[in-house]
Amino acid sequence: MNAKLQPKIIAAMLSIALLTMNNAAHAQNSTNALSSDELRVLRDFTALSDKDYIKVSDANLKKMVRIAIENSPLVREGKFNLLAANEDINAAKGSRYPQITGTGQSRISGGDIPLEGRATGKLSYSVTAQMPIYDWGKIDALIAGRNSARDATAARFRLQGQNLAIEATKVCLEYNKQRALLGISEEYIANVDKILVMLNKISKADAGRAGEMVQTKSRVLQAKSSQDAIRSKLQEAKIKLERILGKENIASCNGIAASFILSPDIETIRKNIKKHPQIEALEADRQFQKKNLDQVSASRKPLVQLTSSYGSLYPGVAAGEGYNVSLVVTAPIFDGDILKSNERAAAERVNAGDERIEEATRQVDSLYKEKYEIASSGIKRAQDYTALLEVSDRVRKDFFLQWSSLGKRSLFELLSIELEQYSLQTNYVTTLFDSMSGYAEIMGNAGMIYGNAETK
Repeated sequence: MNAKLQPKIIAAMLSIALLTMNNAAHAQNSTNALSSDELRVLRDFTALSDKDYIKVSDANLKKMVRIAIENSPLVREGKFNLLAANEDINAAKGSRYPQITGTGQSRISGGDIPLEGRATGKLSYSVTAQMPIYDWGKIDALIAGRNSARDATAARFRLQGQNLAIEATKVCLEYNKQRALLGISEEYIANVDKILVMLNKISKADAGRAGEMVQTKSRVLQAKSSQDAIRSKLQEAKIKLERILGKENIASCNGIAASFILSPDIETIRKNIKKHPQIEALEADRQFQKKNLDQVSASRKPLVQLTSSYGSLYPGVAAGEGYNVSLVVTAPIFDGDILKSNERAAAERVNAGDERIEEATRQVDSLYKEKYEIASSGIKRAQDYTALLEVSDRVRKDFFLQWSSLGKRSLFELLSIELEQYSLQTNYVTTLFDSMSGYAEIMGNAGMIYGNAETK
């Protein structure tokens, strides 16, 4: 290098370094990308694991899930279905009481009918009543079956809300993950841009350094291409959140990550697997089939009813009223084995329900174990990344100063350490949020998200 130019180049590099080296600060898109402060908090496991911090995060999560529930047409539909199921029970209970029917008529007749037998249009009426006396528990089984159907509807309503809470939480975490990745990408581009600014000034003093400009610009373009993919995923998550939370409530996703930084008590969750609404719904379906079996079995036995009527003796012909009271016993004698086959079919449906419950239990337990294994190992790996990131960040700053001030490092080494820091941060954020998403799915299936949101 020209000896006369060297002092000028070094002075230019030092002045730029003093202006630009300030904890790698850079301009952020406040609307989408996480800020530098938010990124620093994400790298601080001590802060994320703090009880007070988790308490605030839980409150934010509870608020976000409530917004999702209030915004969901499916949840509102579930409430209406639950109301309908309660009315079905009331309708079944009505079968225990007398069924009273009234009729009125005005009849006219003519032709060859004798005069004394002709109807003249005189108004006549009748009232009939029918009441079960003994039915071998058929009505009780009907009511119990409707109760089981209501329980199944209630369990599916909770399952619907639970799935909504899981979806909202996971999409929020994905949204924040992409915001964090965007912030890291912008930070990396800003750091490389600083080098580019310095090289631009240096190349004016030393044309031989122009080749380094090309190399540095190439890194910027590569980073911006990756950034476009991040923005695309960020937009996808945002569109989903607009559907789940509403356009004006996307900010409710902020500050929920700490709720999923600590490992849930997986053994307790697995012990309470029968409380999962999917399994509760299947158990209620099984009970419904059992009560249906009881109804069919009762139909094969004699039915005792009391019937009575009161009304006109000669409708439309002459005055006079009377009543009848009857005790009626009915019993099937031959029906081509219809009732017998129905009874067998109902019994097999009960057996099928047992198998469905067993399969669902295995699936949920398998989900818990798989998600927990992946998420817990991911959280440990993310903790390892934090220590490595601290070292890498110090090395990156040292390299920059050595390159800009002392000329001890090559541009290739400087760009390599910047890329390494960018890769480490990207891998850390991806691992962290994917692990938290796994914990969120476990906790959501255990009712620890939706259940808390229901509590006012």
